[in-house]
Amino acid sequence: MVALAGPGSWSNDTNLAPASLAAKAKPPGGFGKRQPEGVMSLGYRFMAALARRKKWANPQKAALKDLITSERLEPYRNATVTKTDEAALGLYLWNVDLSSALYADIASVEIFLRNAIDQQLRELFNKPQWYLDSSGAFIAEIGDRAISGLQTAQRWLGRNQPLSAHRPGAVVAELTLGFWVGLLEANDKRNGVLLDYGSTLWLPTGQIGKGLRFGFPGLIQPSRRLLHRQVALLHETRNRIAHHEPIFQGVRRKGASVSDPHVRPEQVFEDLRSVAAALGDSALEWIDKTSRTKSVLIRAP
Repeated sequence: MVALAGPGSWSNDTNLAPASLAAKAKPPGGFGKRQPEGVMSLGYRFMAALARRKKWANPQKAALKDLITSERLEPYRNATVTKTDEAALGLYLWNVDLSSALYADIASVEIFLRNAIDQQLRELFNKPQWYLDSSGAFIAEIGDRAISGLQTAQRWLGRNQPLSAHRPGAVVAELTLGFWVGLLEANDKRNGVLLDYGSTLWLPTGQIGKGLRFGFPGLIQPSRRLLHRQVALLHETRNRIAHHEPIFQGVRRKGASVSDPHVRPEQVFEDLRSVAAALGDSALEWIDKTSRTKSVLIRAP
């Protein structure tokens, strides 16, 4: 299976053609240092084949045109000035690159987020396995959606085994981003009864120095509502990317009406940086040093 890289994202390990071919056809942007003659990766064989057909002008577009449907290209075509397949494919490839960059950033923030919340729950409920039914403390505080999240994690880990049979780290890793986002909400319902997460999880009544709030030392204002709104947007963006939906025009917040404007990719990235900053200096520094998103946004067609 040949992976098609996004604009400007050619891998440095694919300049593996013999000198004779490399001299005739150099791919866009260069491939870095050349490897010994005769050593060719599958990716380069694909590119070399296109070179022989004199399609180095844009080999990605040439390949994609035969692989995706006109219907799928329609929203991209409509968003361009010229309304041509060439322009639509260019926007499609840029959207792929943007999705890839944002997905990587969201994955990092998700791990930082769940680790921070896990640590606070361990301290709040005085045990690494805060999610177990045996203590009842955490289970008594959460709503139906969180209960469902725990049940889903148990099914993935092993239907016939209780969560207590698994390492805490394994359970935490199996819980979805939606689970963690839900714990940052103001409330949830349990059998129709409204549960106030603000006074039980965020800043628990009578628990000085404990609560999810303390997992976000960089939060300028203790605004759980804003934090939840930003994390929920990252969750929705991650889901849209996972379903291969276009995000170049933005992402609609979950529950928003059709008339509500999409959140632009630039704002999604700023919200991601805000969440990282809330998690602490190290999280923001990681995003700023490793993220490709800003450079991809600058190259918008």
